[in-house]
Amino acid sequence: MPTRLVLFFLVVLASAAVQAVERPIGCFAVQISEKSGVEQAKSLRLTDVSVSTPWGNGGANKVVPARAGERFQYAAAYWIVEGNDLILTFTNNGLSGIEFRVRSTEKGYKGVIQNFSDFGPGVDNARPVTLIRFDCAVPR
Repeated sequence: MPTRLVLFFLVVLASAAVQAVERPIGCFAVQISEKSGVEQAKSLRLTDVSVSTPWGNGGANKVVPARAGERFQYAAAYWIVEGNDLILTFTNNGLSGIEFRVRSTEKGYKGVIQNFSDFGPGVDNARPVTLIRFDCAVPR
């Protein structure tokens, strides 16, 4: 009997892990906190479309603008789940760009957004960011 109980919990945990990865799919309004107040950025749609990253890592999914006809200024936009963090990366070459590192909240995600560069010293430019989930069928 204990073996069946352990197997049941393993199945439940495996299902929860799959759901955690699938949960980010959808549309999000982006709010970046600045000293002057909250800035609204382009709304995002996190898709389940697999993409390759500039370094060929597997497991990344495509990020596109939530509004039809909009474009990002970056060649690659993708998301991955790393532990409890959802990481969104926007880059042209994998060496520099913008990264969001956020965690799940009741209405979306909260965390930080910052530039990254493999050239020269790092700059502490992290800003608080909030991703607020909205229905993709309702334009924002």
